[in-house]
Amino acid sequence: MSALFDMYKVDFRGPARWLGCVDSYDAAAYEIELKALRAPGDYTIVNRQTAERTDLSFGLCVEGRLHSPNPEIPAMKKPTDPEAARRARVRQLFTVRHPKEATEDDVFLFFKWLQQHYPEMLPKGKHGDPYQDLSADLDGLYRD
Repeated sequence: MSALFDMYKVDFRGPARWLGCVDSYDAAAYEIELKALRAPGDYTIVNRQTAERTDLSFGLCVEGRLHSPNPEIPAMKKPTDPEAARRARVRQLFTVRHPKEATEDDVFLFFKWLQQHYPEMLPKGKHGDPYQDLSADLDGLYRD
């Protein structure tokens, strides 16, 4: 059984907000980096098996550009392959949203959902058509 990693947005004015759970540290770190682009602040990753916690901070500099106080974030393991982490997360989201036997129609509905909620998770550049690229990413998870 693989470890599960919970992700939280920490707010000093109130309780932490749970953002979701993923099955790898790299996927959690990648997802938090994406969220921090839209919502700078403090985040936490918690390993459910070991209770190990990693705190991350993303803030705004004087010029208003997003940056991390520690550019390399030593406590955070950078994904070795961001594209692989993105693909793994997309496949995980698809199987959660379509747990039963999925079809091409489900892939199209998922594509539209990603466009609305997580456009940064759509593949870029392989075939020039994000829908075709997404279909390739999801190969084996749906029937033709």
